[in-house]
Amino acid sequence: MLFTDGDRVYARGEIREVAEGELGFDPLERVDEPLPCETVAYQGFKYVDSG
Repeated sequence: MLFTDGDRVYARGEIREVAEGELGFDPLERVDEPLPCETVAYQGFKYVDSG
């Protein structure tokens, strides 16, 4: 999963655990790179294929 402000990706992690209302990541790493798709125009989760 990528975490972005809509312009740049600031963190990425693999989802390891899903519980009601929660997602667990391992590892969660800080990055600073361009978004690999068009800018997302809304808030929330969106799947982005990074590669």
